[in-house]
Amino acid sequence: FWYLQSLYAKAYDPTTAVSDLGIPLPLKPDLEALLSRSTVEEGITQILKDLEGAENLLPKVAANDYRPTKASVHGLRARVYFYMGRYDDASVEAEKALSYNSELCDMRTWAFIDEGFPILGVINMPDDNTESPEKIWYRATSFDMMIQMFCISDDLQALYGDKKDLRFKFWFTLLDRSGEPYEDGHERYLQ
Repeated sequence: FWYLQSLYAKAYDPTTAVSDLGIPLPLKPDLEALLSRSTVEEGITQILKDLEGAENLLPKVAANDYRPTKASVHGLRARVYFYMGRYDDASVEAEKALSYNSELCDMRTWAFIDEGFPILGVINMPDDNTESPEKIWYRATSFDMMIQMFCISDDLQALYGDKKDLRFKFWFTLLDRSGEPYEDGHERYLQ
């Protein structure tokens, strides 16, 4: 429901959420049901209710990387509260998620295989999210290769200041697949 709500419903506004159209909420298995759209408030209420139930049912540690845990519930709840503008509640939930796992990758140990061709990859970077110490829940799709590179806005680029931030170094590039600078001069996200 969260992904549908955040994609297809109006943004949460506490003054209009009770009347803004949200998403259909099928709560019972019925393939023939004719569903009407809920309000944004009803959708958010259901999402938070589902997260409360999930928190009570999920383990602290998953049997494998593809199963959610209590940390993933807190992480998603933090995102929902942030979306709602409830920043203090979002902070509390984020801290709870981090209490289960607050490890970070040490990007100081990373290096490009070839700086002139960053698309070739990075040494010591986790191969995928299942190896990342930052992971609290791994979700995957077979369509992850669809978006390989895209331009970033000047505003986002400016947030990195002098570009010495290692996140900028390893996640963005001015070089195309052949190692040549992009003609438009815009940085690209490097997956």
